[in-house]
Amino acid sequence: MIESFRVVVDFRLRQLHTVMQTLTLDSTIALVNALVISRIDYCNTVLSGVHGIHLRRLQGMFRASVQMIFQHRKYDHVTDLLHHDTLH
Repeated sequence: MIESFRVVVDFRLRQLHTVMQTLTLDSTIALVNALVISRIDYCNTVLSGVHGIHLRRLQGMFRASVQMIFQHRKYDHVTDLLHHDTLH
């Protein structure tokens, strides 16, 4: 199940990446929330008892989403960005 989430999220992020240069920060946040984060949040009750390895994969999806929003590279730290006011 986590693997199917990852495939869908990766696909959505790749789609968004193709139009990133034409989007504002607010529209990027809205699209990532609508296409990526909402899909993960939708199944929170199902994901409540998953193992640590699966949680790390989900965390990786969130990190990739934040990196896309703020246009950071793969190995840049995003911990501070996760608490950014514009994401909430």
